[in-house]
Amino acid sequence: MMEILKGIWLLIGGLVGWKPCAAPPLKPMKISELLTDESKWTQGSFACNADGEECPETSKHAAQWCLLGAIERCYKDPDERRRITLSVAEHLRGKDFGRLPLCYGNVSQSGLIIRWNDDDKRRTFSDVRSLITELDI
Repeated sequence: MMEILKGIWLLIGGLVGWKPCAAPPLKPMKISELLTDESKWTQGSFACNADGEECPETSKHAAQWCLLGAIERCYKDPDERRRITLSVAEHLRGKDFGRLPLCYGNVSQSGLIIRWNDDDKRRTFSDVRSLITELDI
């Protein structure tokens, strides 16, 4: 029954010119291509639109990303995303977190990246850009 209803819905939609409302596929890119200047970076949210309101990092309306949001936006393949996340976390662990383990209590690799990005007392876009350049991501 559901298949019949779905078919009727699609037929009617095609007759009246309805188009699917899914966002267009996002082109693959490196984080260095996404976070090109300070206006594209944010703290406290994975992503924001041009008005500074939170939105999904893959939204066509996203205009700013934190470092983790940029990883999520740029690396769609789960294995590649995991590799990049681990690489960034290991780099931060060596630089800013001393001997803090990669999984510290409830703080995962992603948590380390979020904490580092959102440290508004110490973190600047220049720090983020340096890390992106150093890791070539």
